[in-house]
Parts: sequence; C-alpha cells; structure tokens
Amino acid sequence: MALELVKGEWVGPYPRELRQFFATAVNAVAERWPDPAHLGPDVSDIFDGQPEKLQAAQTALRAAEAACTEALRLERVGRTGDALAQWQFLFGPLFTKS
Repeated sequence: MALELVKGEWVGPYPRELRQFFATAVNAVAERWPDPAHLGPDVSDIFDGQPEKLQAAQTALRAAEAACTEALRLERVGRTGDALAQWQFLFGPLFTKS
C-alpha cells in the first residue's frame, strides 16, 4: 500500500511529503490491497469482519500525521530540537536527534 501511495516523485520537502502520506493512508487503508507477491489473499483481509482493527490502524495513521504536523510547526517557530524530538517520537529511538 505504501508503495502505491508514494508513486511518482516527491515534489516538496520530505517532512511535508511524509505528513501527506499519513493523511492519505488514513482513508486508503480501508481500501482493498492485493498481496503484492500474488501468493495469498489481499493483505487488507486482515480487517475483514474486524472493524476495530481498521479503526486502530486509522487512529495510528492520524497520530502519525499529527506528529508530522507538530514537528513542522515546531521547526517553523525555530524550535529545531523540539521538532527533532517529535520526529524521534514518531520514528522511534533509532531516529537520531543529532
């Protein structure tokens, strides 16, 4: 799904493109997504009959978009260290703040 949503060249700064990816994925995750290897059922079948899983995925994607938005806001007001901490919150401890 991610590869399909990122088709084409990124035209803006990567942080803004990441925010847009998460915003787009919120709705796209509810669509049908075939197994890219064509070996099994649609990967989106994980949500069939389990709306709570879809809702959890959409909630996580909205939180990721919100984290991107906050990091961009912090950077815009000159709080670079706080912005980097927000990116680390989103991507985990392996994302370096230095």
